[in-house]
Amino acid sequence: MGTSLGNVEEFVEQSRGFRRQFIDLPHQTAAPQLRRCRQCWKDSFVGVEPCPRCGSETIGLTVASVLDGSDQKHQEAFKASKTTEARRAYAGLILAALTAICCLAMLAWSSWLIVFLPIPMGLGILAFLAYLAWTRKKFVEVHGSIGAASGNETSPSERIDDDMRAFFARNHIPRFGRPTIGIEERETLSLLLSRKGVVIESEVMAIFLDASCLRRDWLEFAGRLAGAKTDGVNAYEAYLNYIQGLDGPGDLLPFLQHHLSSDGKPHDSQSIQAGLERARTERKVRGMEQHLDAIKQGPGGIITLEMIDVMDPFLFQDLIGMVYESRGFALHATPKRGDQGADVIVERGGERLVIQSKLYAGNVGNDAVQEVVAARAHWTCSRAAVVTNQYFTPAALDLAASNGVELISRDKLGEMLDQFSRSSKDVVRLAALLRPAARATDAFPGHSA
Repeated sequence: MGTSLGNVEEFVEQSRGFRRQFIDLPHQTAAPQLRRCRQCWKDSFVGVEPCPRCGSETIGLTVASVLDGSDQKHQEAFKASKTTEARRAYAGLILAALTAICCLAMLAWSSWLIVFLPIPMGLGILAFLAYLAWTRKKFVEVHGSIGAASGNETSPSERIDDDMRAFFARNHIPRFGRPTIGIEERETLSLLLSRKGVVIESEVMAIFLDASCLRRDWLEFAGRLAGAKTDGVNAYEAYLNYIQGLDGPGDLLPFLQHHLSSDGKPHDSQSIQAGLERARTERKVRGMEQHLDAIKQGPGGIITLEMIDVMDPFLFQDLIGMVYESRGFALHATPKRGDQGADVIVERGGERLVIQSKLYAGNVGNDAVQEVVAARAHWTCSRAAVVTNQYFTPAALDLAASNGVELISRDKLGEMLDQFSRSSKDVVRLAALLRPAARATDAFPGHSA
C-alpha cells in the first residue's frame, strides 16, 4: 500500500515537472503592491501589471526597477501571458470541437468504429499539448524566464527622497498631482542628482519624476499613519483623519492596502470596509462622550472638533460668534435669512470682519469664497473670512488668495477651539449651541450654516 502511494506521488511530481518545463508560462505574478497609472494617474493595489482601468503602463515604489526597464518588462510579459492564455483557451476549444466532429462522423459512418474513437481523441490531446509547448517556447524567446518582481526599494533613490520632496515643493506640485516640469528645470535636476551619485538619463527623466511623485505621496501617507500609531490611533482612524484633510483625491484605499499588507495585516476589501466602519463608529461615540463631558464640566469645558462635527449647522455660526467674542471682538447681529452671505459680523478696533461659516462633511469649494466677497461689499466690512470644520479645495484657495479672504480650515479651527476652551464663557449659552443636529452630518455630502 505504501509503495503504491509512493508511486502515485512520484508520478504526480513528474507530471508537475513536465508542466513546469514544457507547458506553464515562466512568468510569476508579483505580490500586490501600490501602483500608479501613468496615463489616467489612478492608484491601484495590484501586481507588476498594467493599469486595471485603462490598460496603460503603471509605476511602483521601486524606482530602480523603473529606471532599468525591468518593471516595464514585467508588465509586457504580464500582458503577453494573458494574451497567450486566451489563445490557448481558444485553441483548446477549437481542437475539442474538431475532435468531437471527427468522432461523430466516425459514428455516423459506422457504429463499429466506436472502438477507434480513442485515436482522434488521443491525437487531439497530443496536438493541444504540442501547441502548449510551442507557445511556451515562443513566450520564452521573446520575454525570457521572468520571476516575480519585488516591491522593495533597493535603489539609491532613498538617499534623494528628501531632495525630491523639496523639488516638487519648489515647482508647486500638489500632493497626488502629476509632475509637470519644464525642460530646463529637468536638466538642472539631472545635474544636481548626478553630483549626488544618482545618474538619470534624459530619456527616463519623465518616468523617474512620476515614480518619485508616487514615492513622495506614499512616504507622507506612511509617515502620517506611523505617527498616529504612536499616539494610540489605529490605522483605520488615522486613514480617515488623513483623507479628511486632503484637497486631492478622497479615496486612497490602495495606499491603505499597501500599508496593511506591509504590516502583515488583512488587506482585502471586506476587512478594510469593516475596519473603516468600526473607526467611524468609534469617532461618533468619542465625540458624544466629549460633548457630554464638556457640558458636565461647565466653565473651562473642552470643546473639540468631534463635537463640532455633530452640531446643528445653524448653531455652528452662533458658536463661531462666541469664539470671536472670546478673542475680544464685538458681535453684530445678522438676519438668519437674507444675510447676503454674512453668517457672522464682528468688530474690533474699528475693523469689521464678515464671516461665512461652513459646517460640511466634505471639502469647501469656491462658492463660499464668492459669497463672503459679496458680503464684504454689501455689509461694508474691511475683512472677510470663511470658517469650516473641513478643508478647502484648490479652487477655493486660489480664489481666496486673489481676493484677500482669510480661510480658516479644520486645523486652524482646532487651535481656536483650544484657546476658546480655556477662556471664560457663558456655559448655559454654549451648552444650548452644542446640542447635536437632528441628523448626523456625515449622512450628507455637505451642508452649511
